[in-house]
Amino acid sequence: MVRDWQRFIELHSNLPGARDAFEKACETLFREHYPDKNVQIVEVKHGDGGIDIFVGNYPTEPITVIQCKFFINELQASQHSQINKSFIKAKNATKYVCKDWILAISKTFNSDEHEWWGRWKAKKEIEFSLDKNFIKLKAGNQLIDLLKKYHLYNQVFKINELIQINNIDKNVNELLEIHYTPKKDYNIINEIFDFIFINSKSVKIENSRDKVPELTKKIELNFTSQYQERVKEIFINSWKKKITVGKFVQNQLLKDDTRVFALKDKIQEEYCKIKNTANTFCKVEDYKIFEQISCKIVPLSEKDNLDFISNAKAIVLYFFEFCDFGQKTEDEINKKEINNIFNTL
Repeated sequence: MVRDWQRFIELHSNLPGARDAFEKACETLFREHYPDKNVQIVEVKHGDGGIDIFVGNYPTEPITVIQCKFFINELQASQHSQINKSFIKAKNATKYVCKDWILAISKTFNSDEHEWWGRWKAKKEIEFSLDKNFIKLKAGNQLIDLLKKYHLYNQVFKINELIQINNIDKNVNELLEIHYTPKKDYNIINEIFDFIFINSKSVKIENSRDKVPELTKKIELNFTSQYQERVKEIFINSWKKKITVGKFVQNQLLKDDTRVFALKDKIQEEYCKIKNTANTFCKVEDYKIFEQISCKIVPLSEKDNLDFISNAKAIVLYFFEFCDFGQKTEDEINKKEINNIFNTL
């Protein structure tokens, strides 16, 4: 699993985050590189003397100054100027003596950049009468090689976290069973219906077989715009299971609808408890209610069984879609009024 400095911005969300993390990574690296020396990072403030990291006992002895530059793109005049200013500031500092100066830069130099660096370094050596080892460069791949040498690469690039995330994703996929098995779901749905029916204290019978859902309108009516896409995503992820629920419900309504209405009553009861209201048809608002109700309609012994929870959620979504809880659409209200008129004839 390989990561380089190009991925560092993504790893730390943005450029400022990557820049700060790069300096801290360099501090950790140079502590290993100079095990017997005092290595410290310097908090950025006005008049910091051009130091990002120093090695030695500041300010009582000459120190090694390390300048960290998180540059990813090709070096241009602006980057050349920043590097030059950092060096001049360190060399001309009055609060300390600079023994040598290291540029730690995230970029691996191309031929033009190596040419610029060589000419700039030679010019500064002449200008300040420096020996050849005063100015040093630790760039790109060289820094990565040092991180690997001191066994810091996995830590800095969060490789272990990535492995853990991948393993979690793999385990979740295995638990959820990527290959859809409707027969298994059908049996679980049956167990949930049995559980609710056996434990139901009362059963209300009413005709709900002719309800026609208008899902998009119902989602828009029950959730603010910030949650609507999330709710649609939940429906899409549960669509196959919800189809199985629909087939099961229709089969139960033809055989004996008492279990269906027992489950509907249970869902409505839990919905009212969560919303702290007696109104089954108030707005849902929080999509997490789907999960909360799902946990209430599975046997206690199956609370941690993802197969049961995912099928229970599909059941809750089915009853929501058919307007058994949550605010009803205008068409659904009109349909109920028409049905009531026909039922009185």
